[in-house]
Amino acid sequence: MDAQEGRSLLPPSKRNQDPARQAAIDALTAQPARPLTREEEEAAETDPGRRERTCAPQSARVPKPPAPGDREVLEGRRGRADAERLGLSRSDERARGLEPETPA
Repeated sequence: MDAQEGRSLLPPSKRNQDPARQAAIDALTAQPARPLTREEEEAAETDPGRRERTCAPQSARVPKPPAPGDREVLEGRRGRADAERLGLSRSDERARGLEPETPA
């Protein structure tokens, strides 16, 4: 980058290209897969595969209770719960503009 002007010295057609990385990827993908070991073949024979995905019908779904701090999120407020979750100190809270916790 040109530090004075903040522009890249490379033309757009040459950006985001890494010939060495591309050569390594091409070499790896061009090789045939290695044969499986006896243990891998036995494991593959007994592997049940992925289970079919299931979803409960709408009538069987049960609403879950709100988590602590959900009200603040829904109302667009951030408070002490967010700060504690993020591991912020009181001074970090003030610097980030978090609302002080109000007693209930």
